[in-house]
Amino acid sequence: MNIYQQIVLLGTTTLIAVMALFPPFHNINQYGNVYIKFYDYIFVNTESTINLSLLITQIFLVSSIGFFLYLLFNKRNNK
Repeated sequence: MNIYQQIVLLGTTTLIAVMALFPPFHNINQYGNVYIKFYDYIFVNTESTINLSLLITQIFLVSSIGFFLYLLFNKRNNK
């Protein structure tokens, strides 16, 4: 593993950790409408629920980009 791959790995894990600590919250009203409210620290907010579909999508996209960058830097080093 070269230095660029280590930077990509560290950056990807840091972004995922920050996204897990500050997830997106949403509220659902009595009619079933969903309102995305804000991003907040996970241990502070109690009146809203975590928007898991958005959080999983964010984590998947960051992981995918990190994976492709990791492979890209691996191929650059082997030339």
